[in-house]
Amino acid sequence: MSEEREKHGTILIVDDTPENVALLEAVLSEEYNIRTATSGSQALIIAGETAPDLILLDIMMPRMNGYEVCERLKSNPNLCDIPVIFLSILDSTEIKVKAFKSGGVDYITKPFQVAEVQARVKTHMRISKLQLRLEAQNQILEQIDAERTRLAMIVESSNDAIFSVSPDNIIASWNRGAEDIFGYTAGEIIGSPVFTLIPAALHHERSHIWQTILSGNQVEHFETIRIRKDGSQIYVSITASPLFNSDGEIIGNSVIARDVTEHRKMEEAIKHQAQHDVLTNLPNRQLFMELLSLELAQARRNGKKLALLFLDLDGFKQVNDTLGHSCGDRLLQEVSQRLKSGIRDSDTVARLGGDEFTVLMPDLTRTDGVRIVLEKILGVFKTPFMLDGVAVESSTSIGVCIFPDDGDSSEELMKNADIAMYAAKESGRNSYQYYKA
Repeated sequence: MSEEREKHGTILIVDDTPENVALLEAVLSEEYNIRTATSGSQALIIAGETAPDLILLDIMMPRMNGYEVCERLKSNPNLCDIPVIFLSILDSTEIKVKAFKSGGVDYITKPFQVAEVQARVKTHMRISKLQLRLEAQNQILEQIDAERTRLAMIVESSNDAIFSVSPDNIIASWNRGAEDIFGYTAGEIIGSPVFTLIPAALHHERSHIWQTILSGNQVEHFETIRIRKDGSQIYVSITASPLFNSDGEIIGNSVIARDVTEHRKMEEAIKHQAQHDVLTNLPNRQLFMELLSLELAQARRNGKKLALLFLDLDGFKQVNDTLGHSCGDRLLQEVSQRLKSGIRDSDTVARLGGDEFTVLMPDLTRTDGVRIVLEKILGVFKTPFMLDGVAVESSTSIGVCIFPDDGDSSEELMKNADIAMYAAKESGRNSYQYYKA
C-alpha cells in the first residue's frame, strides 16, 4: 500500500498485443501504478473496479475496438472523466478525428517513442490533476476562508500558468507560473484585457471559449499560440473552466496554460527529418510524392499542366570510386544547391536517393518555360565542382514528362519521366529528352 501512495497515480494499459503491453508497462511502471487488459471487455471491468487516473487504449482490437470502449467509458458517470489516450499504428487525420470524437484526449502512434509516451502521459496526468484541483477550489472557496487560502497557495506554486478572466475579458488573477511563462508580473497584467496575450488573428478563440463557459461547460485542452511580454510567440496548451459564485452564477473563467513550445519544436523537427533527405535537406521521396499528388489534383481542378523532371548524375559512381564517398556526398550537396538556383520559386527539387533528383514544375499554362528551366539546369553543371581541391566535372541526364499529355497519375508520370531520362543517357548524356510514348 505504501508503494502505491508514493507513485503518481494509476494507469490502465489496454492492448491486445502482449509485447506492446509489456513495453508500455516497462516504460511507465517506475512512476505509476499499472493495470493491464488485453481486450475491451476486460478493460471496462478493470476500469470500473480501479477507477484509473489515465487509460492508454489501443484502437484496433477484436470484438470491441478502442472507439467502442471509449464511448462506453464516457457514457458511465463514474468513469467519464478518466482521460483516454488512444494508441494506433494508423496515422491518418480521419482516424485521429474519430478518436477525438469518441472522447479521447490524445493520440500516440505506434511504434512507440519512449520519450513521447512519457511526456504525453505526464502532461495529461498533470492537467487532469490540476483541473481537479480547480474544480475542488470552486467548492472549497465557498466554505472556509482557511481552505481558500490553502488552495490559492497551491495555484500560486504551480509551474503552469493559472489565471482567471472576467466576463468583460479582463484578467483578474495571475499566479507565479503565469509570470514565468508570459513574462508579466501580476501587477503589470491584472486589470489588462486578456487580448494582450492573444495574437490578433486568434481573437476569435476568446469568443469560442466564453460561449462554452456560458453554457457551463469546460473548454478541453487545446494547443494554440500566445504572446509573451517581449513580443515573442509561444505554443501553449490551454484548458478553461467556468467560475461560479455562491448562487451558482458564472462570474468568469479560470485558465490553465502550459508552455509546449519546445515539445512542438521537437515534433516539427521529427516531422522534418521524416520528410527530408538527411544529406541535402531536400524533400525526400515520401514528401515529393505527396506534393506531386497535391499538385496533380490542383492541376486537374484548374485545367493546368504540370512538368516532372527526372535527373540522374552522369558518372557519379566514378566520383565515389576515385575520390571516395565523402567527396561523393559533397558533390550531391553542391548539386542540390545548384539545382535550386536553376528552378522557379514555385518549383520543387527533391532527392529520391542515390544520385537521382526530381523537379516538379506545377501551375503551367504553357510548357515553353520548361525548356528554359532545363537549359538552366544543364548550365549549372558547366562550372566544375571543387571537391578537396580537385576540380570535378559532372553533368546530368534529364527525362521530362508533362501532365496530362504523358500520364494522369503520380506513378505513371514517374515511370515515364524515368524512361525519358534513360533515353537522354543513351543519346549521349548531359542532355534532356521529353517522353515519347
